Amino acid sequence: MENQSILLVTPEKDLEQFISLQLEGRLPVDVVHLRDAKDATDRLSKGMTYSVIIIDGDLLLEEVYELYEANKEKGNIPLINIYEGDDPQKMPDFEDFFSNSKYNRVLLKSNIETDLVDVFTDVFRRVNKKYDDHKPVVHNGKKLIRVKTSYFLKLTSVESDVFLQLPSGKFLKIIRAGSEISTETIENVYRKGGEFLYQEEADFLKLSSLVFDKLKSRLKDRTLSNQEKIQVQIQSIKHVQDVVRSMGINEATIDMTDEIVDSVRELAMGNKNLAKIVKMLLKSKSHNFVRSSLVNYLVGGIVYQAGWDSINTMKKLVYASVFCDFGFELSEEPLSEIVSKESDAFKRLSKEDQKIVLAHPEKAVKFLEKNNNLLTDEVNIVLQHHEKPNGKGFPKGLNYNQIPPLSCAFILCYDFAIELIKRSREKEVVEAPEIFEFLGPDYSKANFAKPYMALKKALQVQ
Repeated sequence: MENQSILLVTPEKDLEQFISLQLEGRLPVDVVHLRDAKDATDRLSKGMTYSVIIIDGDLLLEEVYELYEANKEKGNIPLINIYEGDDPQKMPDFEDFFSNSKYNRVLLKSNIETDLVDVFTDVFRRVNKKYDDHKPVVHNGKKLIRVKTSYFLKLTSVESDVFLQLPSGKFLKIIRAGSEISTETIENVYRKGGEFLYQEEADFLKLSSLVFDKLKSRLKDRTLSNQEKIQVQIQSIKHVQDVVRSMGINEATIDMTDEIVDSVRELAMGNKNLAKIVKMLLKSKSHNFVRSSLVNYLVGGIVYQAGWDSINTMKKLVYASVFCDFGFELSEEPLSEIVSKESDAFKRLSKEDQKIVLAHPEKAVKFLEKNNNLLTDEVNIVLQHHEKPNGKGFPKGLNYNQIPPLSCAFILCYDFAIELIKRSREKEVVEAPEIFEFLGPDYSKANFAKPYMALKKALQVQ
């Protein structure tokens, strides 16, 4: 059974951590955390759905009541209200709250430690009749996290056991804690299709932290050349994406992405000729991650030249570049180069592959919604990154008047990067003016106008 998304709305970080830990550890759920009820209302209004909503807030508060009303209007999702008082019947609109849905519940905040799991499980069981089918990946009573097999080719030893899952579903220990890694064994596993190995969750976190620390140290190394910085940034983006695919977005991945933002911003803002950085970047053979890095530098140039030189704006755009194509599985990555449903490349695809391409923005958002560290702007950019100024994009068919400026900036850079990489494979020298000519005048209209002029200025195009 696929994990169900639960929406938790609370401004209290400690409460969020407790609830997430308790529920995700016991049930097939992923807790999506928002601190602001207004953001939750906005998501419901956009059609995002959840199995259960948990609200930590007085229904008399305007923003909480608006969420409550929006939920009634959009489908009446079972709702658990965390109540500060000691008598649920004193809760405002108590009768109306329970008449709305037979699954609504009140959970006293003072009793949350003892009652949370029982109250939530009761609601979850009633709305998910087959929840007992949930079978987490467990070996000898411990939860296992999958890790790319290729990771272990970079290590000489590990401090914990590493397992291979056999076709039967059983696990075989192939690396013993503290022993040297046999490169021949790992390569053999990979050749036979073993894309992932498994570690206990705590051991994976340690491994991830070690890699992050090394990358962060190199990102901050002032002695690196621009070309070396670019390669470290590419490695960092790849590592963040790999970890997020395995574990979702957590404190470590957000911290690492912040470091990438700072490094990209420093390099982009410190060089007047962005075109030189772009040419250096295209020398790398790792095209999937070059795309993310290239988009980062292009949006960095726009932020600077458009007068949007805010670290928060830069973060939103860089985060979107790292996570926008998470709707593709690893085996589907070649499809990520198709950016238009009007293109010949798209029309040559099978019907099944066309569906994958068209669905991936919403699939990526669904993945990201399971995590609690991305802002609404970032999620919207990911959702809209294949819209087109002429209204012929997907998934909503928005045009240059309807797409917000930040999304316009991202779309311009994303489409520019895809075309630039494509042409760089065919000839050695690709000049920015020919890409602008290929994109056409629609990319310079309405909400695209300011990002378009800023990017031309950043690339020193007249």
